Amino acid sequence: MKHPSHKNNSSAEEGNTFLEENQSPLDPSAADDANALFESAQHERDSKKALLLYTKAAKEGSIDALLALSEMYAHGDGVLQDDKKSLHYLTQAAELGSTQAQVMLGNSYLNGCYIAEIDEEKALYWYTRAAEQKDPQAELAIGMIYALGLGVEWDDDTARHWFDRAGEHGDSDIHYELGTLYLNEEDGVPPDEKKAEYWLTKADEEGNLLAAHDLALLYFYGGAEFAPDMEKAFYYAKKSAQSNDSDSELLLGKCFWSGIGTEEDQEQGEMWFERAAEHGGSSTAYLIGQLFRWGRDGIRADPTRALHWYLRAAEQGGSQARMSLGGLFYCGASGIEPNREKSLYWYTRAAEEGGISAKMDLAKCYHHGDSIDPDDEQADYWYDRAGENASGYELYCIGNAYFNGADARHDYERAAYWYQKAAEKKYEMALTNLGYLYEKGLGVTLDGKRAQELYEEAAEQGSLRAMLNLGWLLDEGKVVEKDYKASFDWFERAAQYNSTEALCHLGYAYEKGVSGLEQDTAKAIEYYTRAAELWSKVAQCNLGCVYETPGPFCDYDKAMSCYLKAAQRGDAKAKCCIGVLYEKGKGVEQDYTEAAKWYRQAAEGGDARGQLKMGWMCEYGLGTEKDEAQALEWYTKAASREPGDDGAVERAQAMLGYIYLFGTCGAAKDAEKAFYWNTKGAENGDASAQADLAYQYYNGGWGSGIKMDYKKAVYWYKKAAQQGEKYAIGWLRDHGYDREL
Repeated sequence: MKHPSHKNNSSAEEGNTFLEENQSPLDPSAADDANALFESAQHERDSKKALLLYTKAAKEGSIDALLALSEMYAHGDGVLQDDKKSLHYLTQAAELGSTQAQVMLGNSYLNGCYIAEIDEEKALYWYTRAAEQKDPQAELAIGMIYALGLGVEWDDDTARHWFDRAGEHGDSDIHYELGTLYLNEEDGVPPDEKKAEYWLTKADEEGNLLAAHDLALLYFYGGAEFAPDMEKAFYYAKKSAQSNDSDSELLLGKCFWSGIGTEEDQEQGEMWFERAAEHGGSSTAYLIGQLFRWGRDGIRADPTRALHWYLRAAEQGGSQARMSLGGLFYCGASGIEPNREKSLYWYTRAAEEGGISAKMDLAKCYHHGDSIDPDDEQADYWYDRAGENASGYELYCIGNAYFNGADARHDYERAAYWYQKAAEKKYEMALTNLGYLYEKGLGVTLDGKRAQELYEEAAEQGSLRAMLNLGWLLDEGKVVEKDYKASFDWFERAAQYNSTEALCHLGYAYEKGVSGLEQDTAKAIEYYTRAAELWSKVAQCNLGCVYETPGPFCDYDKAMSCYLKAAQRGDAKAKCCIGVLYEKGKGVEQDYTEAAKWYRQAAEGGDARGQLKMGWMCEYGLGTEKDEAQALEWYTKAASREPGDDGAVERAQAMLGYIYLFGTCGAAKDAEKAFYWNTKGAENGDASAQADLAYQYYNGGWGSGIKMDYKKAVYWYKKAAQQGEKYAIGWLRDHGYDREL
C-alpha cells in the first residue's frame, strides 16, 4: 500500500526546494562526523534544517540518517511524499549492511509497500542478506516464504530449518511468534503442538506473559498430540493473570469455580470473573454469561447467573449480550419465565443502539424465525437499516442472508441486489457470489458472459474462489464457450495459491486424460502429491488410486501408505480402498477379516462403495458373520445415495433389483421393488440392471401391475448389450437382432 501523498503541504514543497538548492558536495571539514550530524537533525525543530542535516549525515554514511530520510519521504514528513526516494534511501541503508533496512526492504517487496509491484525474488534476496547477519526476523520471514511457496517451490523442511534458525538467534518475541505459528494452523505452516509447546515454554521462561497465556489455553483444552493438563493450565493462567489480561483472568475464574487444576473455590472464581469483566469490559462479561448459559468448560449451566452477566454486559453497551437477553426471554430457562415483551425489547434495543451487526442479527431473527416470530417485512426493514453506510463486507453478509435463506425462504433477487451494492465497493467475495448468481440464473437473468466478467474482476483481486469458479465455468462450457486452455490457466493460477481443489482437479485431469489434457500419470502424481502435502485427504486417496492402478507406476506399498494417511484423517473412500487391497491380496496377504474391518469403517463413514462391499461380505460371510438381513440393509443404504464416479450406487441398485426379482439374500420375491431398483440402476447406466429391467418388461411383473412391454424390453436389452452384458447379447441374438449387435 502506498503512503498518502500531501500535495497541498506548502511546508513540504518548501522543504523539497530547500533540499534541491543545497545539493552541492559537502566540505569534509564542515561535516566529518555523520553521527553528530544525525543527532543534531533529531533535535532540530525546523524541518528544512533537519532535512539538510539528515542529507549531510547520509552522505557521510550514516545509516540512521538514511533510514530517517526514507521515513520522511514515505510519510511526506516535511517533504513531498515520494515512494521512489523513500525506496532509494532505504536501499542505500540496506547496501551499507543495515539489517533493519534489509528486513524493511524484504517486507516492502513481499507486500508491495513503497513499490509499484511485488517482487518476491528481491524480497528473498534482502531477507537472505539480513539472515547472513543472523537477523531472526529475516530468518522467520524466509521460513514463511518457503511455508507458503512465495516465489519459490513450497518446502516444509526448508521452512522449518529457517524457523529453527530464527528461534536460535531470536528473543522472547520471536520465540512467542514461533509458538503461535505452530499452534494456530495458519499461514501454510502445518500444526505442530509439540513445537508450539517448546517455543511458548521458552518464551515464557524469558518472561513473555503472552506465552504464559497461550500455554494456559493449550494445557486447558489439550490437543491432538497430548491430553489436557489442568494443573499446568492453572499454573500458567495464574502467571499470565499478573498482567491484568482478561482472558487469563477468565480462565483462572473457570479453574477456581469448578476446581480445575486446583481446589474448588467459587468465591475465588467469582473474584476472578469480576476482575476479568473489569479489564475486558462488556465482551468479557458477555463471555461469562455464555459460560453459565450453556454450561461450558467445566461450569454447570445456571441461567440465572447467565442473566446477571448478560445484564451487566448489556448495561455496558454490549449488543451481543442484548441479543442473548432477547433469546433468553423468548425461550425461557430454569428460573426464568418466557417473556415475549422483554424478548422483543432487548432485541430491538440491541439493533437501535448497536451497530450494523446488531441490526443484521435482528433482521436474521425475523428472517429465520428462530427466536422471534418470522416476519419478512421486518427482516427487510432491518436489513435495509443495516445496509445504510455499510462496508462492502457487511453488504456482502446481507446478500448472504438472502442467498442462504431459511426454511426454503431464499430470495435470490434481494441477494443479487445486496451483492451488487457490495460489488460496487469492489468487495471480492460479493463479485464472486454475484457471478455465481449470473452463472446459474438465480434472481437475475442467466448470463454466462456477465458471470465470467465478475469472476475475472474478483480473481484479479486475488479471490481464490473466483479463480476456481472460472476454471469450472470454462471447463464445463455450459453457459459460456468451452475453453480448456483458459480453464487450465485459472486452475493453475489457483494451484499457485496452494488450492487443493485446483491441484486435485489438475491431477484428475492428467490421470484420466480429460478437460483437454492428454493422459500423463507422472503429472497426475505431481499435482496429487502437492495437494497431499497440503493436508488434502482427497488428494492422498487419489494418489493411492494411481499407485494401485496396473502400469508403470503401480506400487501397492505406496498405495497402502497413501490410503492409510487419508484414512487417518477420516476419509471413508480411502478406508474402502484399504479393504480392497486386503480382499484382493494386493501388496498384502489376502485377509477377509481385515478387509471386512475396513469396509465396515468405510460404510459407517457413508462411502457407497464401502456399503456395497460390506453388504457383500455380510451376504456371503466373508471376514464377518453371515447376516443376510444386514447385507440387505447395507445394499439399500448404498443404493439410496446419489451416484458417484465409482459405479457403486448403481451397482447396489442392480443388486437389489436382482435380489427382489429372484428372492435371494433372504428376501422374498417382490416384483414392484425389483422394478423400482432395476429402473433406478438402469437409468444410472448399470448393464445388469438394464438386462434385468428388460427381463421384467419381457416377462411381465407377475401380477404386480408391471405390464409386459416388448419394445421397452428390446430397448433395455440393447442398452445392456452395448456395454457387453452377455445375457442381453444372447437374448438379442435369439430374437433375431444379430445385425444390430
